[in-house]
Amino acid sequence: MNLSNEKNKVEILIEHFKKSEEGLNLLKYVENSKLPQEQKENLVQFLWSKILREQTILKPLGHEEDMPEHLTCPITFESFSDPVLTDSGQTYERLAIENHTKKNGYFDPCTRKPLKHQYISNLQILWAVQFLKKKKKLHLQFIEAIQFE
Repeated sequence: MNLSNEKNKVEILIEHFKKSEEGLNLLKYVENSKLPQEQKENLVQFLWSKILREQTILKPLGHEEDMPEHLTCPITFESFSDPVLTDSGQTYERLAIENHTKKNGYFDPCTRKPLKHQYISNLQILWAVQFLKKKKKLHLQFIEAIQFE
């Protein structure tokens, strides 16, 4: 059972390393070497952990369209990275509302009410966006780990 599991890992490693000539040469060396079986298994395990780490940690977080509408700026339609609350009660991305007020004057782009020159950081929205991104990242890591098992 353990040998077939290692063989499956080697097959996945070969598929991964086909994109990388250096990795493919390394894998061929391990397969064709006269190393003791235990050393081969250790090398395969090392390569396996390296690929698993690359596949899960470097995986993108997901598409912006997956972000709920209430966590996106109504000006840029992107998820918030520095949300601010205006005195009219609307939340915008800081740079987006600052650019809007420089170009168009100090009024709310959604409500058209006059705006004051200061904004309050909306930490609740920021934390919600960060939480959702972290949750998506963990979900993608979990899916990738299951695919490799």
